[in-house]
Amino acid sequence: MSQNSKAPSGEQVLASWHKNAAAWVQAIRSRSIQSRELVTNQAIIDAIAHYQPKTLLDVGCGEGWLSWHFAQLGCKVTAVDAIAELVEAAQQKYPNPNHLNLRFEQLTYRDINRVLRNSAFDIIACNFSLLDKEDTTTLLHSLPSGLTPDGHIVIQTLHPCPSEQAEDQAEDQADGWRKESWKDIGEHFQGEAPWYYRSLSSWKLLFSDCKLAIESIIEPMHPSTKTPASIIFVLRKG
Repeated sequence: MSQNSKAPSGEQVLASWHKNAAAWVQAIRSRSIQSRELVTNQAIIDAIAHYQPKTLLDVGCGEGWLSWHFAQLGCKVTAVDAIAELVEAAQQKYPNPNHLNLRFEQLTYRDINRVLRNSAFDIIACNFSLLDKEDTTTLLHSLPSGLTPDGHIVIQTLHPCPSEQAEDQAEDQADGWRKESWKDIGEHFQGEAPWYYRSLSSWKLLFSDCKLAIESIIEPMHPSTKTPASIIFVLRKG
């Protein structure tokens, strides 16, 4: 993983996912991403299920596995993603979800108010879907308006670097764009995967700016490495 001298953009994030959508669907459905199978899938399920939601908005739903899980439990789910190929894959996998109150829609984060203005959700979930800089900020400013009075936002993301680092690693703790290879999760992926890194303090500041209070922080542990596989923020209106 490296910090790129020329910062990527949100458009490059989307372009990378457009290019690799089919490979991503295959990786998820073949259950080939070890950290997800061992740790993070169940971690996000448990974090959401704790609140027994009746309504759920899955932001950045990908190929739809998390939305489908909660729809089967009787939750009314709206699932959105900016990548048309992923939304189409979800619709094809679950071709007749109406009886489950499950709806998939292609929608960019900047257009999320189209959903929020007409509905209120017990849980808004963002599972490894906050990869951009500006669009993430825009999204988090918008989401509180879509919560029920006791609703929560549940965000799972890559764990920030530990605060205790050697001096020569200090640059890796600075907020900024990173580029990561797709190769670790499958041979059919192409190019690089840009994403915007935020330190823990930066996440906290962003939440505060968006009038969101942290109710809890969960650090799911990888059974082999004994280190956090991700971080989960559970937020409520501040």
